Amino acid sequence: MQKNFLNFLKKLSFLSIIIGLISFIIIYLFPNFPVTPKLPYIILFFFVITLIIFYILLKSFEKNPKRSISYFMASTVIKLLLYIVIIASYTFTHKKDAIAFTIAFLVLYIIYTGFEVISISKYSKHKFQKK
Repeated sequence: MQKNFLNFLKKLSFLSIIIGLISFIIIYLFPNFPVTPKLPYIILFFFVITLIIFYILLKSFEKNPKRSISYFMASTVIKLLLYIVIIASYTFTHKKDAIAFTIAFLVLYIIYTGFEVISISKYSKHKFQKK
């Protein structure tokens, strides 16, 4: 499991660095493009949440592979609720930056969720083929 987690950590770190570089390039090349100043924090937030969720899901696969789907679905619901609360809270407290923040948040949500799903799918496929 530790090997899988470290491999995931490397790939997630690489993804986050690439996203950060692309963001920096967009900000540099298009200075009038509406980018939220909270973008680095959003990237860090998704990095941490994705890492924690992947670790929990790996643990669930180790304990009981048949129940891991339940853990995956539960984590997805919890994340969605958390994300809705974050977007709503920020939107109500920072009206000027609400649209840029929401767009950045949703784009990063799609990227990180896609990465997480692909990684979990590969791990589960590999795990079930071993048995």
